[in-house]
Amino acid sequence: MWKSPVVLLTLSVLACTSAGAPPATTGSAAPQASQRARACFDAASADDGATQTTVAMCTAAIAEKPDHPAVMADLLLARGIAYRNQGDFPEALADFDQSLWLRSDSISTANMRAWTFREMGEYAAAEEAYSQTLKDQSLKEQVAESRSVWQAFLSRCVVRQDLGHFSLSADDCEIALQGRRDEDSLYFAARAYNRLERCAEAVPLLEEALMLEPVLSRIYGELGFAYGCIGNSQRALTVLEEGLERFPGDEGLQAMRRWVIGI
Repeated sequence: MWKSPVVLLTLSVLACTSAGAPPATTGSAAPQASQRARACFDAASADDGATQTTVAMCTAAIAEKPDHPAVMADLLLARGIAYRNQGDFPEALADFDQSLWLRSDSISTANMRAWTFREMGEYAAAEEAYSQTLKDQSLKEQVAESRSVWQAFLSRCVVRQDLGHFSLSADDCEIALQGRRDEDSLYFAARAYNRLERCAEAVPLLEEALMLEPVLSRIYGELGFAYGCIGNSQRALTVLEEGLERFPGDEGLQAMRRWVIGI
């Protein structure tokens, strides 16, 4: 299953407590704030379901009002992630907005904000948010170097599929594939091609995805569909049966197998 994009927290607090950091104004206040910030980042990165604890940790760190804007931006980002993980979407958006106000060039934070709209079911708002991030056409050239840029293109690809905009989705996924050919990129590109009846283009992407680990049942299902779409029912059934051996009882694969038998 597709999951929310992962944010690699920059942990600016570490930089601010080492060389080049502003000097502490009072004895132990700065070290305590740093420890709270570190606890906030660690808890948000763990994503272990203890979101209320994470919110409390981050709120305590934010209350210290760190002087460095990058530290505060990261704290707000981390708390926003925790809020979103527990379904408090308005609070998450408020923290992401404040974080972006402090660090407007953070594509990672913008991605988290956009994906929040998607989790709220507001797909058009999510697409608009990603498009705002990607309005600089030169970002296409950075997709291989920047994970955040790659994530933005891939996530907009997914959101455009939510909206049924498969041609635009395929364009985004093709760009994402230039950056990383992982299971998500291969699957969603192939899914767009299948929905556009460009099934012959989907087949090699899905065959490539079968070589990756872990393989999800959706790869077998989409590949079975692609082979059925191009008229190769025998290969479609072979793929689906292999999938059912690996994922016994999978209802999606069973339904796809019945479809192939019936064509």
